[in-house]
Amino acid sequence: MKVHFGECLRKRQEEAGVSNKDICNHFGVVRQQVYRWQNSKDARLSLVERFSDYFEMPVHEFLKEE
Repeated sequence: MKVHFGECLRKRQEEAGVSNKDICNHFGVVRQQVYRWQNSKDARLSLVERFSDYFEMPVHEFLKEE
């Protein structure tokens, strides 16, 4: 099973009502970095864990595409 990190990120953002600006502010990155993450097929586990914590859900829930 392959998981598309960016699709998972966009889905969690939509569900939580989180904007790209919110993510920029929380992670201290520029808007272009958020776009890169949203279009990335994969990501380091540490980044996945950071986003799981941000959205207050376990990693396996964050990566769920259904």
